[in-house]
Amino acid sequence: MHDTSGQAHPYWYEWYVGLIEVIKLLNPDEGIEAVAFQVASIQGWDDVVVKHTRGKCFYQVKHTREKNNLTFGSLVEVDENGHSLLGSLFEGAKNCGLIDSRNNLVLYTNRKDGAQWSKRKNGDPRPPLFEFWDWLKPEIVNQKLDNILVPLKYAAGWDELKACFNGAWDEATEFLRQLQIRTQEDDLADLESRIRKELA
Repeated sequence: MHDTSGQAHPYWYEWYVGLIEVIKLLNPDEGIEAVAFQVASIQGWDDVVVKHTRGKCFYQVKHTREKNNLTFGSLVEVDENGHSLLGSLFEGAKNCGLIDSRNNLVLYTNRKDGAQWSKRKNGDPRPPLFEFWDWLKPEIVNQKLDNILVPLKYAAGWDELKACFNGAWDEATEFLRQLQIRTQEDDLADLESRIRKELA
């Protein structure tokens, strides 16, 4: 475990996410060579890093005890400093050389995904997260972001998404190809049960 990992609270959730991978490390068939926590040299994707024989998997772990959904707006909303979650994760991946087809980038959370349409303060519509994501992923398999024909209903959300990447279309396309969004994952008790089961 890396020595910059925090105390059990508030880092307990990412610890358990990482421990699941550590258990897999014990099984040679999983192809895992190493697991690290809170890797100081990595920006944004440092929570859990799993080295496989075929590449690496970088986790950004988002946990909440509240009933907050992970929505499209959660990813693209710009804060008072001009940063969005998606934009920050993209910059971290780009600056640390993680945008590589051999790597997986996993946004991992126990939060539910936002399943309803919503609106920005200016009235522009934002789509349900996975409705949009399920449309986007096949579109970027063989074409870049700036070549995609966007359905009218997603147009406003599309502009917000593109603003996260500051025109870096090639890198943004590859980043989104690598990105996995995993919502409604197990909470602490369920993760602990999984760990006990795997070790039994």
